[in-house]
Amino acid sequence: MKLKISFFLLLMCGCLFPFGTATTLQPTTLTTDADSTLATTSLQPSTTQGFTVICPGNQNVTVEIGVSGAVVNWTEPIVPDPMRMVLVSQTHHPGDFLPIGQTDVIYIYQDTVTFEVQFCSFQVIVEAVDNIPPTLQCDDTTESAPGGSGGMSVIFSEPIVTDNSGTVIVLFQSASPGDFFMTGTTEVTYIYADPSGNTGQCVFNVIVTEVDTTPPEVVNCPSTVSETVELGEPGASITWMEPSAVDISQVAQTSTHNRGDFFLIGETTVTYVFTDSSSNSATCTFTVMVGTVNVMMCPSSMSFFTCNSSIAVSWTTPVVNTIPESNLTITSSHSPGDTFTIGESEIVYNFTDQFGRTIQCIFRVSIERDLENCSRAFNTVYKIVVITSSIFFVAFLFIIFVVVSICIKKCKQNEGVADTNEVVDLGTTFHLYYNTQEYVRSIATPDSLYISNNQHERVTQN
Repeated sequence: MKLKISFFLLLMCGCLFPFGTATTLQPTTLTTDADSTLATTSLQPSTTQGFTVICPGNQNVTVEIGVSGAVVNWTEPIVPDPMRMVLVSQTHHPGDFLPIGQTDVIYIYQDTVTFEVQFCSFQVIVEAVDNIPPTLQCDDTTESAPGGSGGMSVIFSEPIVTDNSGTVIVLFQSASPGDFFMTGTTEVTYIYADPSGNTGQCVFNVIVTEVDTTPPEVVNCPSTVSETVELGEPGASITWMEPSAVDISQVAQTSTHNRGDFFLIGETTVTYVFTDSSSNSATCTFTVMVGTVNVMMCPSSMSFFTCNSSIAVSWTTPVVNTIPESNLTITSSHSPGDTFTIGESEIVYNFTDQFGRTIQCIFRVSIERDLENCSRAFNTVYKIVVITSSIFFVAFLFIIFVVVSICIKKCKQNEGVADTNEVVDLGTTFHLYYNTQEYVRSIATPDSLYISNNQHERVTQN
């Protein structure tokens, strides 16, 4: 079975015709077996002069990297006589989504009078191109420089850069972090580029304001100012060399007191404050001390050593020589001749005038035990006592011995010794001595007493 197919099927072989042109073909019949593929094709450009279709040129479309294609619109071919030249077929329509790359678009028209066929073909090229420049974010930087410096080194934050390619380079920068910037506003420019040559620019300001943050420098700040007045005087007018201040701007001065002010007895704090035009301030503080005359002849502290638990101590009573003591009230914690125990005692004399102001004389009495000397003295006394006691004891024994010996001799001489077997009358009382012991016996019987010379007994008759 044979089929007749119109020549408009020849669009499948559009590669035989140049794109962007219209080609006229003669009507022909394509025959093929029903059970076979397309076998032969006979295409001959028509030589018949007919209407010419005005075909658009090739279309170039760019899309961003990462996009798979684009919706493409174009102007469709122009037909001189649409009633005669009718559109038979077209491969694509305006507004179609075309992928990245080259797409052939073919229109087929046929003359309804001559049956001639014209092809209109052109290319749509969709190209992935990076047309988006880098995105930059940058902020102004403000710093304060010391007054009179003229500027300072500023470390600013460089721009934050983002790009769809993920890679950027710095093409230009007018300054770098850490550069010295003069006082005022300096414009800093950064330019970045991506691999496709798209550039992004960021401009920001580095602002350096010169601020006086340095306080004034105080010169000639006095130290403590002291003045002495007599007891009975309430105070005195005090003067001093006033301090000053040095600063790059004008300085205002305030003070709590002025030179020549009257100060009462005691301590008074005087403060000077120096403030410049930037409100930086510096202070000078010192003390004015107004006191009374010192106590004359105030004893010094004294120390004593003793072997006892206490000792009496005397000293010269302190006096004041400014005004008669009759105008003063004198009190003291101790008096000369007082007894002090081991340790340290503070002696305080108070001299109070009619205004109730008091000056003091204070000294200390320290009593210490002289352990070394006391121990040596004790040992010496102990030795003396022991030796003396020993001597006296020996002497006492010797005296007793001598006395006893003399007594024995005297007794023998004066009293005699009774003979053995001497006859004594009954009833006679005798005093018997034996070894210096006296025994009184009364002779009642002849056998009551036996006196033997062998026992060295002595008897005396009453």
